[in-house]
Amino acid sequence: MQVLRKMFPEAGEKVFTDIRKVLEAAKTDKVFTYCFYWDDDVDSQFYMKIKADRGTVEKLLDIYRSLDEAYNNEDWLNFLKAVGVEAEIIDEADYYIYF
Repeated sequence: MQVLRKMFPEAGEKVFTDIRKVLEAAKTDKVFTYCFYWDDDVDSQFYMKIKADRGTVEKLLDIYRSLDEAYNNEDWLNFLKAVGVEAEIIDEADYYIYF
């Protein structure tokens, strides 16, 4: 959490308490692939692999958005890592196979 405190020095203690509660309630050790999007535009999306269930990711995303008005995918990744969640941005597929 020290890294997170440096990233968001203006954040109150309640934010860090909320993050701890979300992480304590996390229900899985599985890695899921998530697509984050905005504006209903195919070009306005990115993929991430995150070791957390959907509910945990949604709650952490809400907290992150409240801390960073100019939120973006790289800072979201840094936020997840700072709170101890394994995550990576996936730029593209490893393989494309005709179906």
